[in-house]
Amino acid sequence: MPPITEKCSPLLSVKETAAYLGMSTDWVYQRLKALIPHVKVGGALRFRKGDVDRYIASQTVAPMNVRDIKTPISFRELMREPRLQDTHQDR
Repeated sequence: MPPITEKCSPLLSVKETAAYLGMSTDWVYQRLKALIPHVKVGGALRFRKGDVDRYIASQTVAPMNVRDIKTPISFRELMREPRLQDTHQDR
């Protein structure tokens, strides 16, 4: 399959979208059809590359800084700490 470039059609087929995302065509039909704006051309489902890119950006998750968390207990304490400070300020 040729690489997807700006010279290609502005609309991606389900197969091209699946290849672009590294997912199966079944996954595209099941998930993206409900999540990404799409068009039907002659009954065929098509996606705009820009819409797919926006979907990718919306699914990006920033990693937690694991250096700040030494043990699960310290993480729990870290999560409780702001609540404890808030309750003391209310008194």
